[in-house]
Amino acid sequence: MSMKPTIGRRVWYWPHQSETLWQHDQPLDAGIVHVHGDGTVNLDIVDEMGRPLSSPTHNGMTTGYRLTEYASKHPGVASWMPYQEKVQGMPTVKAVNAGS
Repeated sequence: MSMKPTIGRRVWYWPHQSETLWQHDQPLDAGIVHVHGDGTVNLDIVDEMGRPLSSPTHNGMTTGYRLTEYASKHPGVASWMPYQEKVQGMPTVKAVNAGS
């Protein structure tokens, strides 16, 4: 899939266990705040309490992520959400002029 990342989109960040407040296997919410020319993105990530993610490797802002497909998720990566992938795969509906 070749979804184009854009500023403002929400994605999932799959944290390392050391980045979570308690043990779980859910992603954290992240927002795309910048898209680099090579397609990598800067993310604003929040923890389980809605606070900016703080860890030794980053302080809320992470840089240089390449978004992966949901099926390729693993700790330390950001992925598209399943519904985003599904919508991307749908055929485009063309507008029909009712006056024709």
